[in-house]
Amino acid sequence: MRFLARLRNEAIPLSLLLLVGVVVFCGAYDKWSIRSWNVPLEYHEDAPQVLTWIKAASEGDYYPLVPVQVSRLGAPGEANWNDYPMYEKCLTVGMGIAARFVGLIPAANLGSLFAHLSAALTFYLCCRYLRIRTDLSFTVALLYGFAFFIFWRDLRHLLLAFIFTVPLAIVVSWIVGKASRLHWKTTRVWGCLAVAFVLGQGSPFNLAMFLQFVLIAGFFAWKVKGRIQNLKIALACVAVGGGGFIATNGGTFLYQAEHGPNALALEREYLHAEIFALKPMELIVPPPEHRLAPMAAIGKKYDEEQKIVGENFSPYLGVVGIGALVWLLAEAYAWLIGRSRKRPAWTILIQMHWVLFFCMLGGLNSLIAFGGFRLFRASNRFSVFIFALALLFLALRLGPLMQNWNRGKRYC
Repeated sequence: MRFLARLRNEAIPLSLLLLVGVVVFCGAYDKWSIRSWNVPLEYHEDAPQVLTWIKAASEGDYYPLVPVQVSRLGAPGEANWNDYPMYEKCLTVGMGIAARFVGLIPAANLGSLFAHLSAALTFYLCCRYLRIRTDLSFTVALLYGFAFFIFWRDLRHLLLAFIFTVPLAIVVSWIVGKASRLHWKTTRVWGCLAVAFVLGQGSPFNLAMFLQFVLIAGFFAWKVKGRIQNLKIALACVAVGGGGFIATNGGTFLYQAEHGPNALALEREYLHAEIFALKPMELIVPPPEHRLAPMAAIGKKYDEEQKIVGENFSPYLGVVGIGALVWLLAEAYAWLIGRSRKRPAWTILIQMHWVLFFCMLGGLNSLIAFGGFRLFRASNRFSVFIFALALLFLALRLGPLMQNWNRGKRYC
């Protein structure tokens, strides 16, 4: 009940956040008319595939937990999609239902809008849970909701653009690692388990990093602080998240167990783990299409000289994200050399370094892929965790500094 009361108190800023988000989206994609909403965001690469999933869902052929037989494809029989694992099926079904009323292309555009708004919404709620100021929470939430990561994914990787679970995953790991009184019957613990289940339904990349974060946090709470209950809750989150993943992809697993794996459905080689790995410098190298000419020139030069063409520029943090990252590292360095008594944000630092260690070129994920497990071939996609951590750090540090600022200075 207390949670619902707090949520009601946030009704005005949440409504304003959604309204501003819609305006920013329409401005970014020039969606100011009904005609423009009938034009897809893009046509190339995987965009037709995403539209096909939405269309199949609109016709009742694409649902979670049931075999996927698409009656309108694969003539003279039916198209069999059971050996191709896919995530975010609930969101795809939602877009399919919308397509019945507004049409296929507008439904896909609404899906993209929802990717932005849902990211902003959950980031705001996480900030408010951490007791960050409303105005500051609003600002960083808007920045996260319109992360370059989402724009880069667009329609071709629409399901990967749903990054609303990432801030939730981070906050749950902080609860597990730091909370002193966690009990099974509390709303907080049930909220952690709900987040784990939602992550299990979604991108396996986000789920994988969440499981690592929460396990590390649970073992820390147990070994360092002697809180065995936190470890048990961490293991419960792993079980629930894994259960959600199995429930979503169970049909594929059963089909492959009966008919054998289809090597052509998902081609995975170790080479892909190197091509699509995170290159740390791409966190700060701007894309060639940057609006500022000097920044775009840097991106064009990098695009011309680099030789490994993967999902280049997707990890870019943006100016504010880079500034937050520099602040975080400078603060830690000043403390280490004795120039500052302010303790660094160790939790954020450790989690950031773990993401880098795991997903960078030649990192732990590369080693795992070399050993034969190649599910996470495009490890650059974990970079969204670094962006979320950077913005959370920025909000946590700016909040105390803004206490004595006047309203005009705060808004600026």
